[in-house]
Amino acid sequence: VEDNYRYAMGDMRLITNHVAFAKLGNTEIKTETVEVINTGQTPLKLGAAKVPAHLKVTFEPTTIPPGKTGKIIVVFDAKVRNDWDFVMDRFFVTINGTEDLNNRMNVSASIMEDFSKLTEAQKANAPLIEFNSKSFEFGTIKAGEKVNYVFKITNKGKSDLKLRKVNASCGCTLVKPDTDTVKPGQSTEVKVEFNSVGISGVQNKTITVITNDPNNSKVVLWVKGTVNQ
Repeated sequence: VEDNYRYAMGDMRLITNHVAFAKLGNTEIKTETVEVINTGQTPLKLGAAKVPAHLKVTFEPTTIPPGKTGKIIVVFDAKVRNDWDFVMDRFFVTINGTEDLNNRMNVSASIMEDFSKLTEAQKANAPLIEFNSKSFEFGTIKAGEKVNYVFKITNKGKSDLKLRKVNASCGCTLVKPDTDTVKPGQSTEVKVEFNSVGISGVQNKTITVITNDPNNSKVVLWVKGTVNQ
């Protein structure tokens, strides 16, 4: 049993404690299930606590007899989550009415815009993002120094470019877009500050830009260099 159901929550064992939804359209509702088994001698009544608003968690059956299997069913509503790219959430499984912080379920998804239904005319009139550069190489600096750079974004398309989300991979990298909407033919700037306090060695940090450009809905920018102590 332990080989198949590797994770334990008291007398309940699970195949996984991570519900991965992978890619989700930004208005999509999707369901995933996790199989569980009762390895104890008494029935287990299951429930969920601290469930985020965009998740719905149910159990089949709600009470699992000894030696029997069941399912945790998780429904993810991306429209209610109202976010972009990689997101991570969690909730807790209650067993016989008891809430234990060790009984945590992680839920992940990558939320992207669904461009599959665009007509050819809509594609022809779509925004088109262009960068002055996709990589900032700051060379070698001393630990504690800060370096700054400006990524310039231009909309070469025919409708408004929306910057849905601009997110750095590390707290050491501050990112500030001037605006989240760029008109056709216009440009904007994304100011970046890399702070090397407490950091050393070769650095490869990323900035992820999520947009409504159907051909470039996710663009990764790089901040590279070396920090010497």
